[in-house]
Amino acid sequence: PQAQAIISMAGGASHDINNLITAILGSVALMRESLGPQSSVESQLSAIAKAATSAAYMAQRMLAFSQGKHRQEQVNFNHIVNRLFLAEEQELAPRVQIFRYIDADLSDVDGDYNLLTQMAIQIAVNALQSISDEGRVVFRTRNVQINEDFAPSNSHFTTGPYIVFSV
Repeated sequence: PQAQAIISMAGGASHDINNLITAILGSVALMRESLGPQSSVESQLSAIAKAATSAAYMAQRMLAFSQGKHRQEQVNFNHIVNRLFLAEEQELAPRVQIFRYIDADLSDVDGDYNLLTQMAIQIAVNALQSISDEGRVVFRTRNVQINEDFAPSNSHFTTGPYIVFSV
């Protein structure tokens, strides 16, 4: 019963979010029309529109989740990690330095690209928020092979290849 309530709430929330996004994108369009393409705030308007578009896609994924539709695809997790804080790096520097140690031969994973992206963003934001003054955030990916020693019979892990994402 609780799981069904959460699923139902996700569907309703996605509709509400879509309504808010429509208002945001409409306001951005009106502001652009009013201010013109050479406006000093064009870059901020573009950032707002980009964020709203990303939120719309997340809302679509929430709706798909509420309807029991999960998209499984081959995902290159390095692509996700390389995009983390890419736009924010200039604003964060020099207070926070971001390092990426990427396994060039990282295996693709089966999963929902958007859910994996949201998971990575949440972990990365938590790391960033833990820095009070100055510091660094290090993203690392690598392949691992799980054997019987690390996959006890009473766990949900099975032996085989995995990827590791650490922050």
